[in-house]
Amino acid sequence: MAPAKKKYRYSLLAAVCTLLISTSLADASSITDALRKAPIGDLIKAQSLAGSNVETVCALQPYQDRLLADNDVAKGLNARLNAEAFSADEGHFTFVIVRNGDVELEQITRSVQLDIFGFHQLPAEVMLPGQFVQAQCADGQSAAIIKILFRGRTYVVFGSLRQ
Repeated sequence: MAPAKKKYRYSLLAAVCTLLISTSLADASSITDALRKAPIGDLIKAQSLAGSNVETVCALQPYQDRLLADNDVAKGLNARLNAEAFSADEGHFTFVIVRNGDVELEQITRSVQLDIFGFHQLPAEVMLPGQFVQAQCADGQSAAIIKILFRGRTYVVFGSLRQ
């Protein structure tokens, strides 16, 4: 099969799966529950996890208590994290969700069944959809997560969908 045709089929499959699981994930009681229920390999829009009125979503790795970007959004969120005396640890990763100007922190306990891959380059054997780009923060419309299995451990990769 030609690479372009294969890529198109993969993108189409990912889009269909996203539509099918978004309703079932909306029924989960928390983002952690929804991520645990999500199938490996599916592209999950952050709005299906956190709601449609999400303005921005950022991901913090274990031990990371501040955003690394040097832009207005990161500076504003870092000021709020400082004001709340947010402190990250080894046992959790965190989603920072901005909704209607309010900041919500969703800390997720790390385990073999659910961890975050981080923001470094993924190994060559990990294939992601072409429209997905790893990022620390993304606007609510394009924020997305992919759940992958790597060396016997389940990870989420956070990023943004190219428009």
